[in-house]
Amino acid sequence: MRENGFGYILYSYFIFIMSFIFSISPFSKSPCP
Repeated sequence: MRENGFGYILYSYFIFIMSFIFSISPFSKSPCP
């Protein structure tokens, strides 16, 4: 369960970073993540 929870945190963090990047420049390099 610990590894699964850790992976979920990493996934959520990745989504947060992508949202932050899109907030700065939504079409800087690629429109899709």
